[in-house]
Amino acid sequence: MKTAAVIAEYNPFHKGHEYHLLKTRAMAEADYIIVVMSGDFVQRGAPAMMNKYLRTKMALAGGADVVLELPSRYALSSAEGFAEGAVSLIDCLRVVDLLSFGSECGNATQLSHYAQSQLTLEQDPEYRKTLASYQKQGLSYPSAVQNALQDPPEAMFFPNNILGIEYCKSLIRRHSSITPVSILRKGEGYHSPQLSADSGSYSSASALRKAAGMHEDSLDFLLQDTAFVSQIPAQVLPIWKSDPEIHYGISEADFSLLLHYKLLSDQAEGYSCFEDCSKDLSSKIAKYLPEYRDFSGFCHLLKSRDLTYTRISRVLMHILLELRKDEAFLKDSDSCLQIPYARLLGFRKNASPLLNRIRKESEIPLIAKPADASMLLSSDGLSLFKEDIRIAHTYEAVASSKNQNLLYNEYRQSPIVW
Repeated sequence: MKTAAVIAEYNPFHKGHEYHLLKTRAMAEADYIIVVMSGDFVQRGAPAMMNKYLRTKMALAGGADVVLELPSRYALSSAEGFAEGAVSLIDCLRVVDLLSFGSECGNATQLSHYAQSQLTLEQDPEYRKTLASYQKQGLSYPSAVQNALQDPPEAMFFPNNILGIEYCKSLIRRHSSITPVSILRKGEGYHSPQLSADSGSYSSASALRKAAGMHEDSLDFLLQDTAFVSQIPAQVLPIWKSDPEIHYGISEADFSLLLHYKLLSDQAEGYSCFEDCSKDLSSKIAKYLPEYRDFSGFCHLLKSRDLTYTRISRVLMHILLELRKDEAFLKDSDSCLQIPYARLLGFRKNASPLLNRIRKESEIPLIAKPADASMLLSSDGLSLFKEDIRIAHTYEAVASSKNQNLLYNEYRQSPIVW
């Protein structure tokens, strides 16, 4: 049995994702593909446009065999934290042979070389000091690395290459037996806002979210947008057309009032206790709080040369969701992150042999029914699990209010079976 893993957000699932899964299965000669997917919040510091259960259905329809959830604490982290969390989960399953990811260069050997070079440099006290100084100035980790390195290769700093390097670094740190493989990314750029008019070309998820946002009040109008529909795989389109639970268009704007309340509530304490929030940024948030109007507007207000919109958005989401620095979870004996469980979001019926193997060989428990978590997890593991349940319920409260649908109760939710 050969198993490949993919780390994804699928926000939303499109033909580029289908292509990646097909190429992964062919290149790796994989019997199964496990997808580790962000839950209801994604790495750019925003809510997913639709909930994790709909996105799980689309992933399974599009070629995934098993979908596991990346806890929100890591899904909402920097490239380094996102990669560390996802790779930890994959590695602890002890059933994965290859980790497949898309990149602008399509060369895992090259990215592994960059990763090893960075890890070697990180042992240099002078480099660490320089890197820390740039991070203290508010630069994102990739930007700090770019400044700290002398004449770095341009290829290191394309969006998907950055993540690929971080995946490779995490694998190397863990002395993992998993082999990284990379699929050359096709189609529009990662941040391209325009839908491709060519059905043979792949638009970015950003472009699809923009199109969906323009028709968020009418699914019928959205599905009449031929450019949008041309980017959705044929097997996934029926979910858009007829799934009774289809709701989409959740955005930062829907969390504006909740964020404002949270910022006002925590003003006296300050915000530097929250993940990734420096004292300087905490002071800046407090200074500009009287000018708060909405989520994205506040991000733009706080944005500066050394503080990117995405970094600010992540910090604000950490504050809103009560993700504090002092709630770090399990490290193993080598000081590598240890995700304490694998939450099963969905699986294909023919993937039962893989699930049985995971249950037999995994270092961490597979949580299929959330109600069973208290019996399967340590106190630290249960704390992380409950944090994720609370975050999911926050998303559902906002989404159900907007869409006038019933709330999901996470403790009663069973995995999607496809």
